[in-house]
Amino acid sequence: MHRLRHIEDNLTWLCKVPLICWHIIEWQLPDRSLRQYRLEQPISTSPPQWFSELHSINLRHQSKDWICKHEFYIKFWENRATWVVQGIPETRPMGY
Repeated sequence: MHRLRHIEDNLTWLCKVPLICWHIIEWQLPDRSLRQYRLEQPISTSPPQWFSELHSINLRHQSKDWICKHEFYIKFWENRATWVVQGIPETRPMGY
């Protein structure tokens, strides 16, 4: 755990960005779990329709250049500092 201390309060945890691992892309949606960051949790909105397009990728009989295929998502990740979710600090005791 001592290795994690340097990223404990890092704003990367609050970035609404794609997490990329070769052909797999999953969106980190911190606005759906703001309470764990001690921020007020409003009612979440539905993710954009294009989120589901990523789950329709068929890998059979394909050899792809994933850097080119996912260029949009890579650029999104590289600009993650502009996608930090803002929230109102929770001032009341948080009941779980």
